[in-house]
Amino acid sequence: MVLKMTENIMKKAFLVMIICIAAFAQVPELLWTHDLLSHCYGSPACADIDFDGKLEIVFGTYFDDEHAYALNAEDGSLLWRFDVGGGPLDAAPVIADVDMDDSLEVIIPASWGIVYCLSGDGEVEWRYPASGYCECIDSPPAVADVDEDGRPEVIFGAWYGKVYVLDGEDGSLAWSVGLCDTGYVQSAPCILDCDDDGHLDIVVAMFRGDCTVYALSGQSSAVKWSYRADDWMYAGAATADIDLDGKPELVIGDYSGKVFALNAEDGSFIWEESIGYYVFPPVTIAELNDAYDGLEILAADYELTCLTAEGEFLWEFPTGGNIDRGAVVAEIDGDRELEVIIGSSDCYLYVLNGEDGSLVWEYLVDSTYQIENAPIVEDFDDDGWVDIFCIGGWGTSDTIPNYGRAYAIKAGHGSGEVWTMYRHDPFRTGYLNGGPTSVFETASPRPSLISLSVSPNPFNSAVKISLDFGSELSELLSTIEIFDLNGRRVAQLSGGGTVGAWHRHAPHAEEDLSMPNPYEFTWQPAPSLGSGVYLVRARAGDKEAMKRIVYLK
Repeated sequence: MVLKMTENIMKKAFLVMIICIAAFAQVPELLWTHDLLSHCYGSPACADIDFDGKLEIVFGTYFDDEHAYALNAEDGSLLWRFDVGGGPLDAAPVIADVDMDDSLEVIIPASWGIVYCLSGDGEVEWRYPASGYCECIDSPPAVADVDEDGRPEVIFGAWYGKVYVLDGEDGSLAWSVGLCDTGYVQSAPCILDCDDDGHLDIVVAMFRGDCTVYALSGQSSAVKWSYRADDWMYAGAATADIDLDGKPELVIGDYSGKVFALNAEDGSFIWEESIGYYVFPPVTIAELNDAYDGLEILAADYELTCLTAEGEFLWEFPTGGNIDRGAVVAEIDGDRELEVIIGSSDCYLYVLNGEDGSLVWEYLVDSTYQIENAPIVEDFDDDGWVDIFCIGGWGTSDTIPNYGRAYAIKAGHGSGEVWTMYRHDPFRTGYLNGGPTSVFETASPRPSLISLSVSPNPFNSAVKISLDFGSELSELLSTIEIFDLNGRRVAQLSGGGTVGAWHRHAPHAEEDLSMPNPYEFTWQPAPSLGSGVYLVRARAGDKEAMKRIVYLK
């Protein structure tokens, strides 16, 4: 009897422990804050910009401050603060090695007409234009090798219908084009191979003017196609193969309150759906519900709407304010299902169940500090728990003084994807599994059940790739691939079934991709491979996980 009572007590104690762990994973905890002098509208980005093995968070502030900030993600302390010399920073920065010097740069535009390239320690490497100003810039820049010269370019839009492509090495002008002198390109350029011809294209949308979506050749700036929308478009298109037909589509919202989908190949119309008063923020693409074929689309005004790949309503979540920079998607609570994260001008950060839009938790940052930028999601303090960063603030161009505060919030023991910059990646795809590799994808995998880690990162000779995945995938693991930032595969390891049966892939025999044990692999780049940022992708069946690595020769 005593033994049985002891056993029951132990079972109850174990159950309580499990419940407590689960409850803790669902309850947000403030990690740190950093007080600012103004609000932020341009959304943040994070990376290890100073190569100290820890993440930093970069963003710009609005009127009454007008600085670029870099905070240490671990504790919110200031790494550097850069004065842009007047004028707000309304566009999100992008972080990349744009000059191929084996270090990361921060590209951030000042609205008044200057693009800055800053080193990891906040020093100016170049600015465009070298003197004076160009048109007003509210367009978050993208980074890609669009002219195929083997070096990345910086792509952004400006007022009076301008699109600019700069050499990433020195900021010199590669080309520019004017599309509509009565309109403004406020959107982030979306980079993809529209027509599967092996060349990258640039898609931008017009705010005011002719209200048109344009697809441009990245090599020549020639217009490949255009599509006239019903109204203005502030934010850019998202891209993915939403219907899984092997070809990419583009999805965008406009001020008439509609979300519409286009064939990326020729700009032809697929569908449209009215969701509200006006769609100011960008849409986001992910696979959130496997009961429906294809991917899901998240679009917002004062409430968040989830649509199917055919444009049909799945669910809605209302807030008490506007969702000005859209939704991000990540796996934050360890249940291996995706969550949707939004900030609202009602001062709340919301985490929703991606499948049905139900509330997981909400967090009031401050009763007067509105959230009008998109959050980012990563493990900021390297403790194995996923964190969320956002900025709350108060004030506009007409209200002085302005106020702001940055928040890092511990979210849960996530085991899947994170979201580290505006529109997800330097190509500004707005797609969870997108980014540089997405232009070569023909299918869209489900959220990952694979936990993928890499170390050291950055590395200079070899990197260890470690995998942890559910038992149901143990017979399915088929590939580990490594891509450069233009989607070119530089190494692959594949096999016919179990992990133990893997072997080196013959077309890439020059790389040393060996297997010390069933769950750890070492990749040693070929001597011909240059320094830079690469992507490691592991696939098992229709699941995948991806990590960024930095190679320094």
